[in-house]
Amino acid sequence: MFLLLHEMYMPLHVRTHYPFSWPYPDYFPYQNPGMKTRLLLLTLLLCSFSYLQAQYCTPATSSGGVFISQVNFNSTGISSGLNYSTGSSGFSFTPGSAGTMQRNCEVVLPVTISNPGGTDRDVTMALFIDYNADNDFDDAGETVVNYSNTVTASSTLNASLNFTVVPFTSSTLRVRIALRQGNTAATACDAYTGEVEDYVLSVPANSAPVLNSASNPFINSLVVTQTDNEGISVGDLINSSTAAAFMTDAESCVAKGIAIIATSGAHGDWEYILPNGTWAAMGAVSSSNALLLAQDETGLGTRIRFNPTGTGTATIEVRAWDQSEGINGAYVNIAATGGTSAYSSNSKIISHTTVSAAAVTGNASVFMPIYSSYSGNFNLRSALLSRSTGITQQSNEITADNFSGSGNDVAVDFINNKVVWIGGSSSSELLRSNYDGSSIEVLDNSNLSAPSGVAVGAGKIFVADNGTGLFSFNPDGTGITAITGGAGQANNIGNTGDIEFNSGKIYYINQPVVPGDYFIVQANADGTGTVNLYNTPNTITGLAIAGSIMYWTEWDEVNTAELLSRNISSGTVNTLASQTGQQYRDLLVDANNSRIYFISIDQASGIYCKINSIPLSGGSITARLTLSDVVYSMALSADLSVLPVRYLSVEASKHNQQVLLQWKVGSEINVLRYAVQRSADGQQFTSIGEVMATGNSQYTFTDVQPLKGNAYYRIVNIDKDGRLQYSNVVLLSVTPTAAVQWYPTLIQQNTVTLQTSNMAAGKYSYTLLNMQGQILQQQSLQLMSNAVQQILLPAALPAGTYQIRLQNETQRWVQTLIKQ
Repeated sequence: MFLLLHEMYMPLHVRTHYPFSWPYPDYFPYQNPGMKTRLLLLTLLLCSFSYLQAQYCTPATSSGGVFISQVNFNSTGISSGLNYSTGSSGFSFTPGSAGTMQRNCEVVLPVTISNPGGTDRDVTMALFIDYNADNDFDDAGETVVNYSNTVTASSTLNASLNFTVVPFTSSTLRVRIALRQGNTAATACDAYTGEVEDYVLSVPANSAPVLNSASNPFINSLVVTQTDNEGISVGDLINSSTAAAFMTDAESCVAKGIAIIATSGAHGDWEYILPNGTWAAMGAVSSSNALLLAQDETGLGTRIRFNPTGTGTATIEVRAWDQSEGINGAYVNIAATGGTSAYSSNSKIISHTTVSAAAVTGNASVFMPIYSSYSGNFNLRSALLSRSTGITQQSNEITADNFSGSGNDVAVDFINNKVVWIGGSSSSELLRSNYDGSSIEVLDNSNLSAPSGVAVGAGKIFVADNGTGLFSFNPDGTGITAITGGAGQANNIGNTGDIEFNSGKIYYINQPVVPGDYFIVQANADGTGTVNLYNTPNTITGLAIAGSIMYWTEWDEVNTAELLSRNISSGTVNTLASQTGQQYRDLLVDANNSRIYFISIDQASGIYCKINSIPLSGGSITARLTLSDVVYSMALSADLSVLPVRYLSVEASKHNQQVLLQWKVGSEINVLRYAVQRSADGQQFTSIGEVMATGNSQYTFTDVQPLKGNAYYRIVNIDKDGRLQYSNVVLLSVTPTAAVQWYPTLIQQNTVTLQTSNMAAGKYSYTLLNMQGQILQQQSLQLMSNAVQQILLPAALPAGTYQIRLQNETQRWVQTLIKQ
């Protein structure tokens, strides 16, 4: 039977153009007379079977009109390609390889069309590729390019058929180029005037992808309330690894994807979505029922997410997939569908964490205006960041007005508790909102042409306007003032970038001459006193100042990004981070927590955006947040500078008919003066005097005309940058009126005692707030006139400064607490 199969099999390969070569030279069937008869019969049967096999159609094209005069396979995306000059023959087939293509690579195929006639001719042309080698061009995806144009009389037209080779397993491909005279679309098999030419292209054997065991892909952490989160695209997941590339492949243009073979997580469900689809549960997956999900470059295309119902850690286990077998969104048996060539032999488990809302109480917010959006929504994004751990939660869009312009930069106005950013119409508007994205205001939409950077300090908003100059605004957008181009100011503003404010100075990026070096420039807040601190032929893309050190990001316009630092005045430039294939953008320096955050974007695609961190002195890069949109800038709701003053105590005491204020400080950095403020209700404060900072540890001030009854006092230190810091509030009763005291003011546990005296008995409420004004706890109380009551604070209250308020329908008492 084995020999009989070979007798049938070998003529079949002769029929399909394989050379005849009998595999057993010592036993040739013609040496056996009995075999001759059987072989003759089998040959006749096989000839009949071969005749019935599917054949490529032969189009009945008529020559005499337009025709293909040249096909150049020696072009982009084809190696060892040949160049064919042909005549008008109606139909022709050129056997042998015309060149070699790589799967997933871009191909540019030049074709010359000739029109020998005396009139202009409309033409259509199509490129067909038999990807599945079934001897026709009828299957989905096999009509690769459609083309139409007009060829002038007695002339030629150079056309270009551009396409991306799809993943497939065939080693040779039949290619058909069909040219048709007229406006009707060219087809593979019909009769028409024109020409059809067939060729063969070779494709190397597919190589299996390799999943790098050293890679560290990650999925953004969630708060349990983020049930309708946007998830992470497969491309972002694959490109989230910072330790090493997630997957590699010997082929030059590999398509990437994942095969999900296991999931875990009892506190929610794993889901996926395909382009233009809806979210669906992954269900039970395994190596015999693996879910294939492809990387695409549409950002919000193929994605996965964990939809939480509680807190905990969930996992997915994946193998790398090169898309040469299976399709996006299919469930397959890996062993039966390219298990040795389409998938990596090893797998990786990726963890995902969901935390409670209490766990992120007090975390800072990272604000990011969208620069490039796949959904077309250029909104403001926000994500919660723990400064102590660096852990960042999945981001959300906090504005929904979908401003039409890219967001170039963002800053925070700590005095007015506002986010200020550049975006809006033509990316030229100055906008601001509350921290939660509400109450959006357009501060300016007529004075800026191409703003690139924004900073806040000294009671001003500073804007770098590309090619125009630098400007300052009042916090409400009024009072625009040019701070370049005047006497003593810079007059060489060209391409601008980021701008920062620190210690009474502005720092900005400028490229005065194009092409030419980029500079980091320092100036006074009024634009005078400019100093060029640093210059480089590379593009400077981000800037941050922390203390006496400046930090910035560079890109060499080719393939390398760097994060660098140096003393502001002079010194050695230090390389803190460097990567190839990436662009670095904005950065934040959290010196108090010894960490730098920076934005990176995949250089080749211009997408796959994430926020990373490194230690303050440089070192390993840790990915903190992946983003489905591209952002160029970010700002933090918490002031990253070191607090100018550490208050040890603030006291108020009566002396005759006056009040003596005394305060002690443990440190005093960059402080200009202290303002003493007074209030009758603990809410509306008025300055009653100032004391200049002298570097002492103790200061005093006398209120010579105190209020009658209750008087609330606080100290406000104003630093040289214009930033304000408030002490705790102290209450002094000139007459025995109602009094409220919370103690201890330095909290080590999660309890605090409320003591009241001379109060009206009745219903009260207390409210605990952080320094950003966010309500952390609120509860009603029933109090007697004189009472002592213990209050339990939130269990996960982080260290920091807080305000606690007690109030009824007519009065309010406010006190500052510090959690150690």
